[in-house]
Amino acid sequence: MRGSVGSQGMRSTRINCLRVVTLIAGLLFGTCVLPYWFAPTDFVVGASFEVGFNNGISYAAYLVLVFLLVLVVARLLPEPEHGLRPRPLEDPRLFNQWLFPGVTLFHVTLFAAIYSYKGRFLFGESLYFQQLLYRMMQGEVPYIDFSFYYGPMMLYPAFWLGQLFGLNAGYAVWFVTNYVVGLLFLHTVLGICITNKRHRALWFVFLALGLFNPLTGVNVTMTRYLFPSFVFLVFTRYLRLGGWRHGFVAVLSLAA
Repeated sequence: MRGSVGSQGMRSTRINCLRVVTLIAGLLFGTCVLPYWFAPTDFVVGASFEVGFNNGISYAAYLVLVFLLVLVVARLLPEPEHGLRPRPLEDPRLFNQWLFPGVTLFHVTLFAAIYSYKGRFLFGESLYFQQLLYRMMQGEVPYIDFSFYYGPMMLYPAFWLGQLFGLNAGYAVWFVTNYVVGLLFLHTVLGICITNKRHRALWFVFLALGLFNPLTGVNVTMTRYLFPSFVFLVFTRYLRLGGWRHGFVAVLSLAA
């Protein structure tokens, strides 16, 4: 009896995992590919109209598929524990040293394949930032409001890399670097906030894939939006634990 229940549970888990993979593929297709099939007909000022990208289709697909994805993933997450019940020993293989490199390698490989196919790395609103980089290479200086809102780290590293490798390659290298650093921030923040290794692994994979968004380039990355949380957490860790290593990381992140 227990064996049949266990086998049914394993089968249900596998089916839900297959649904997650299918919905993630559908989410990428619905938000990144399908909008180009239905190019906007009404003129709108913006990079999306220039490249024939339908924001309405992309947003509608995002709302529907993310909702379904959350429902399926919720079945995979463990039920919350109530009371003081003994916890089973955790299997370290569930969250070993290969998880972060594996997820990172998946993103880098995908971005490299896209760049190899298109010969450039340009999606949606990122066209605006690459045009600004082009004007900077022609001698233009970004206006103060732009630098204040987006920060010099969004522009100047890509500008320097563009001078070395060319505009398209320089922008691509800087975008992938931002994305990988964002994954590192996500991994670090979850490692501080979630102590259970299995829960941490599930949340890391789910958020890394669920927040996948190359459409707006370096404008929207986990590096930009997680950095304040990262600084707060590493500085708090230094205040609690002390040590020169924690202090060095805290000061370095705060200065950046």
